[in-house]
Parts: sequence; C-alpha cells; structure tokens
Amino acid sequence: MNASRRMTLAAASAAASIAAAAPALAQPYGPGMMGGWGYGYGYGPIHLVVWAVILIAVIAGVVWLVRSRSDAAAGNTARRSPGLDVLEERYARGEINRDEYLAKKKDILG
Repeated sequence: MNASRRMTLAAASAAASIAAAAPALAQPYGPGMMGGWGYGYGYGPIHLVVWAVILIAVIAGVVWLVRSRSDAAAGNTARRSPGLDVLEERYARGEINRDEYLAKKKDILG
C-alpha cells in the first residue's frame, strides 16, 4: 500500500470517526446532563474539533513512524560511496576504459 493510499485511508477513518460522533451533539432525548452544556463548559462542538485534530495528528504520526522505520529497514538511508562517484566521473571523462571501470567498481562495492 503506497503512502498516499495510507494517508487517504487515515483521513477517511478520521472523517468516519467524526461523523459517528456527530449524533451525540444533537441530543435527541432532551438536553441531557448539565442542561445541555456538555461537560459544563459549553464548548461541545469545539471539543469535537479538538479531538478530531488530535486523532488526525496521532494517525499522521503513526503513518510517519511506520514509513520512516520501513525506509530504514529497506536500507534507503545508506549513503553512496564517494569513491564510486569519482570512478564514474573518471569513466565519463574517458580516463579509464570499461574493463578497468567494472573491475574498480567491483572492488569498491565489495
């Protein structure tokens, strides 16, 4: 599953969670406890948005962590040998022939 598909799935999951919580704000059976003021602060919709932002941040953090660990496990963090760069430049300038280039490349890469 590629990264954009994972992020789309995470966003869809967050949207579904928000949509599932929306009916709780409607309070179809009366004002509920505390006179309909939620937890006593009167910021019911704002709390919903804050929790949605927190949820999205947690999902994005998990996705980032998984991607960074998979990149490290795949060896994508390994740097290229500077000797190989110099060898390729010498071959491109014509200072060495193909056989010499291949032999030295084999020595550098191990």
